[in-house]
Amino acid sequence: IRSAPDRRNQADSGRRRQGWIGEPFSTTKVADADVIAAGYAIRGGTFVPTGGPLLVKGPAGPVWIRDVESGANVWAGTMPALPNWWKTDDSDESTWHQFWFASGVLTAGRAYVLHDGSSAISRVFLPLLRHGVNTSLQNGAMTHQMDRGQLNGWEARIGNSDFGVDGRLVTTPVPDAELCFVYMLFGIHATSEPPPFLDVEGDLTVLSPTLGVLGPRVLFLDRSAERIGFRYSMPIPADPGLAGWTLYFQHASLLPGGVVVSDIFGTTILP
Repeated sequence: IRSAPDRRNQADSGRRRQGWIGEPFSTTKVADADVIAAGYAIRGGTFVPTGGPLLVKGPAGPVWIRDVESGANVWAGTMPALPNWWKTDDSDESTWHQFWFASGVLTAGRAYVLHDGSSAISRVFLPLLRHGVNTSLQNGAMTHQMDRGQLNGWEARIGNSDFGVDGRLVTTPVPDAELCFVYMLFGIHATSEPPPFLDVEGDLTVLSPTLGVLGPRVLFLDRSAERIGFRYSMPIPADPGLAGWTLYFQHASLLPGGVVVSDIFGTTILP
């Protein structure tokens, strides 16, 4: 089975082989008022990899990252002067600065803000662990793509029976009628190191098949829905010994002509 990686979501090959990938540029607009009032704008607050990049726009000067729960600053840096950083066009890469972080600076699932030590502050961002790329598949005139996996790491806490993992399948052009089957692979590890994975071919990366699998979930694609979201519940047991362990997930969809997968994404189980 062959599945082509989504080139728009790839970092350079060196960073990709090391594991954690970056947030792709999107067409989302950032209102001037949001940037000016908050001080700093963060792109993709629930998609930031723990090692970066954290994409920021805002005024130049010293900045810090603060853990929202503890109130402690965990990182310090300098925001450079960027031309036209107040522009609302998200696709202009010159208006964003990328911050990268050493291992252990940011914990997956914890909530952070970036601030200047005074009144300028960003909205909350929740970093995740990410590995590999989400893929797309050409089937005749249609293109199927599995979006990157999503979860709220803040909710990955001991005893939370409402914790869940989200995904989305995008098909263009929208088919008249088509069935597909969605699975979720998952695993739990004692550290936040990259999980066991298997390079099937080239850039296609999947979690080890020896880990757990949920599904299939049957989705019906038709002209009423180009993008279909789905959710898998993953209650976390009330076992204090799980605190600090890492959960990893990956979505996979069986389609006519092949398979598409999300990236591998994960978060730390919080007390």
